[in-house]
Amino acid sequence: MIIFYHLEIATTAMQVKIFAERNLILPTLITINGVVVNQSQFLGILTQAVKIKKQRQFSHLPQKSNLTTMKI
Repeated sequence: MIIFYHLEIATTAMQVKIFAERNLILPTLITINGVVVNQSQFLGILTQAVKIKKQRQFSHLPQKSNLTTMKI
């Protein structure tokens, strides 16, 4: 299991955005903290991170971690 922190995902998302704006195409492979994933995997990671963040926004319980996990 690989663990990504939200900051790593957000940083990578910004890099993907900049790449797409400059090249008018999405990168085929994306590197998150040294782990290479394809577009589909990145979209899944990004979606999971957003869901977790939204759940925590509306939760009154303190959260222990700020991470997303993925099996590759």
